[in-house]
Amino acid sequence: MGTAIIDSPLQPRPVSGPVYIAFNTDNPTGLPGLLVLLPPPVGVRLDGVVEPGTFGTKNTFASNPDLPVRSFTLEFDGGRPDAALTLNQDLCADKTDRTMEVHLVAHNGKEVSFSQELATPGCDPRASFTIRRRGQRATLVARLRATRVGPGMKKFTLKLPKTLRRGKVRPFVIADGHRMRPLTRKRMASMSFPGEVRGARVVWRGLKTGPRLRRKAVIRLSITDGRPHTTAIKKRVRVRGKIPKRRG
Repeated sequence: MGTAIIDSPLQPRPVSGPVYIAFNTDNPTGLPGLLVLLPPPVGVRLDGVVEPGTFGTKNTFASNPDLPVRSFTLEFDGGRPDAALTLNQDLCADKTDRTMEVHLVAHNGKEVSFSQELATPGCDPRASFTIRRRGQRATLVARLRATRVGPGMKKFTLKLPKTLRRGKVRPFVIADGHRMRPLTRKRMASMSFPGEVRGARVVWRGLKTGPRLRRKAVIRLSITDGRPHTTAIKKRVRVRGKIPKRRG
């Protein structure tokens, strides 16, 4: 049902092995546990007890060998209807609580407990847009943001609809407190950031409006993050402001 990865200073590189669901523990709930098999040169079998509750799901590995470990990773195969485990919340949503409670007990009897926020390296960046029209001109504001715990943004390309085009005013970008100028064409603005940024705001004033611009316009945006992965976003944006009256 997944893969376990152990990183130990005793090994030149991390060692991985399969994870199974098995009735391998005396679980009072009657649920199966987790069975981790790490191949030689580690040659370790780990038995985990799975306990569900209102807190979520708790995995306990009580028979770990007395070996130094830098990190231990459990990767579960999910995302399919027939997967053994599925998420009942969207980890990419801002309102989702991604806090994980950890309790470690060493062989010498020392204990430590701490809270750790789950990283979300697979979450795509998001964007929101506003368009305000004033006469024959319009202002577009695009707000780009990376996930709270995930890869930062490295590049974006914004494309205007045919009903909007660049005027004399050049757009600007504010990213992590710095103001920059993107490259622009007739209906496009793009920028490669000097590093990964968490948030950015693109302000494009003085756009010329076409006669066919009505209450909504389609904005296209692509964002490349640090994975690297490019997310394509296409949104119908409401155009605020009065439609100018046609002459004649």
